[in-house]
Amino acid sequence: KGLVNKKKVIGFDRLPTGYQKSFKDGLMKATPEVQAVLGKMYAGADYALLNEHRSYYSDGKAKDVVHLGKNATPYTIAHELFHKLDRGFKISSTLQAGLTQDSVALNVVSGGDIKEYLIKTYPNVFTKEQLTGEMIFLEKYRGISDILDGMSDGKVDYGYGHSEDYWKDPRMMEAEAWAQFGGIHFENDPEVMKLFELLFPNFSRNAIIALKGLM
Repeated sequence: KGLVNKKKVIGFDRLPTGYQKSFKDGLMKATPEVQAVLGKMYAGADYALLNEHRSYYSDGKAKDVVHLGKNATPYTIAHELFHKLDRGFKISSTLQAGLTQDSVALNVVSGGDIKEYLIKTYPNVFTKEQLTGEMIFLEKYRGISDILDGMSDGKVDYGYGHSEDYWKDPRMMEAEAWAQFGGIHFENDPEVMKLFELLFPNFSRNAIIALKGLM
């Protein structure tokens, strides 16, 4: 794996001690389903440390490595482990219908301007970006921001998301939603969990069912 990825591949127990401790501490606060599923697999996963800020999971039989960028957070590790659980889009591909239903519902209730609707309905989850003056999600809602970013094909700035090119692969919408679902349930913040379930009720329900199937 190290040769294929051209990086040093290590086990969880070789990660910096701060990474290990913060992830284990975070896992203790996660939802029971995430504790059960990630608790079974994080120690056996392969990791690589990067000298950059981006983190990602590389799929494939010889790759299958969680790459962690500088200052990767426990949320990041959980997010990338959920991508690992989804190898070959085997889970996320089953979640498309629910996410599409939620997207349609949001477009209908917002009259087509989802961001403006959310700013008016949930003003406390947004903050003004100092440089641009753009209203963006508070950091703890970054997972929700990324899903909404994908729903707009990267054309609407919610603060946290991916490039328009990234969303051109139609499989990435569900894959990122699944991984963000994992990160959100890992952090288990009541306010974020509540908004996630309000905005994406069908996807949330289906993802929980899929997660319980992995226990």
